[in-house]
Amino acid sequence: MIENGVFVDEYSLSIVLKACSRMGFVKYGMQVHGLLRKLGFGSDVFLQNYLISMYVRCGCVEYGHQVFDRMSMRDSVSYNTMIDGYLKCGMLDVACGLFDFMPREMRNLISWNAMLTGYATALFDMIPKKDVVSWAIMVDGYAKIGKIDIARRYFDDMPERDVISCNAIWLMAELGYIEEGIALHCYIEENGFHVAGKLGVASIDMYAKCGSVDSAMDVFNDIQEKTVDHWNAMIGGVRTIMKERNLKKIVGSSRIELQGIVHEFSVGDKSSYPAHSGELGVPGCPFANSRVEHV
Repeated sequence: MIENGVFVDEYSLSIVLKACSRMGFVKYGMQVHGLLRKLGFGSDVFLQNYLISMYVRCGCVEYGHQVFDRMSMRDSVSYNTMIDGYLKCGMLDVACGLFDFMPREMRNLISWNAMLTGYATALFDMIPKKDVVSWAIMVDGYAKIGKIDIARRYFDDMPERDVISCNAIWLMAELGYIEEGIALHCYIEENGFHVAGKLGVASIDMYAKCGSVDSAMDVFNDIQEKTVDHWNAMIGGVRTIMKERNLKKIVGSSRIELQGIVHEFSVGDKSSYPAHSGELGVPGCPFANSRVEHV
């Protein structure tokens, strides 16, 4: 851009810094840092935060600290990025000190979550003998706050895995991380874990969300003892696909007999749909073998 005489602004510099951060190109990031100061953007809080993030993610927390110290004005992003960087380097005491120094009005949910994560990690490292529950708690906690890469790393580092750990990591799929969920389902099948209970519900829901009704049906059919939750997950998945295909429910009511109990859904109840694949327009609908009545 510069060689072609194109004007470089804050936005274009931030994109380059973000790319350097993701790729781990700290040397190129340093060059951008020098260019940034040369062009007179050295005091821009927005770009300074990107610089801190780039250095921290590349493992150069000391350079990030230098940028932070030289800032004439800081915002919550500046503090949170540095705190997160210290925690990733295992510097809990330094992170705690910066958190205490951080103006109270700047502390937000991200700040508190970062500190909670730091203390949880420190406590986990102090456990002399960890069991599968200890590992699963860490996986579950990191997944819930959106740190999927760290959650997956803990899962991969588990010396032993069972259905508890699989339940924890499946939260990734429930949070919308479909690729991770599908990869985990393959792991579960390869290792002979039984997909039932909440894990079965999450599996059906995940495949339905990505539009794979056949895969959802395979999971549904493999569950030996189905509960109402499994049926609701499958019905809800079909409902979602029907909406995407602009299909309408036939007016009336439906009755489904499950384990000797008849569940009735009346007109306007969106939780039930016709049982036959032809009526749904959804190939492979699993309800054809169940006793269903339409009024």
